[in-house]
Amino acid sequence: MLQRHFIYDLERGAVSHFVMVVTPPGSTTPTQTIEATVGADSLRGTTKTGDGPAKSSSVALPAGAVVVASSSPWSMYEGAIMRLVAGKSDSLRATMYFIGSDGAQWLSLHKLGRDSVSLFNEHQDQFHVRVDKTGHVLGVLPIAGTPSSPSSAWRISTCRR
Repeated sequence: MLQRHFIYDLERGAVSHFVMVVTPPGSTTPTQTIEATVGADSLRGTTKTGDGPAKSSSVALPAGAVVVASSSPWSMYEGAIMRLVAGKSDSLRATMYFIGSDGAQWLSLHKLGRDSVSLFNEHQDQFHVRVDKTGHVLGVLPIAGTPSSPSSAWRISTCRR
């Protein structure tokens, strides 16, 4: 099992800079480091794996896109859910980018009631998300997609600053 350390810098609620450092348990030597900066129209980054040379990448991405690591998307999903809950619309569609993928994808959110939201993405992952009145995630029920056991509810914990 590998450990992943994430650092997200946010500007006006959107990711402006991202770092992920992957290490084996008990080690301080990274097996992979990904660092990316989000500009007005793109995400530019470098990936360094092991002793190999760093590889640069660039992906067209609109400002305000939801940028997530596939192993830990919930803190960034929560920001989008909070925007939906704060708004007057019953739904929100956003551009989403999974770190390391070839391009942008979509994320669709729909209010199910005062305390729940349906989250669906281009990967066909679907969740019912229990939220508080500001949109903070309280719990998640997988409906379809990635995790394989949709009958069990997840507990999600996120860092608050």
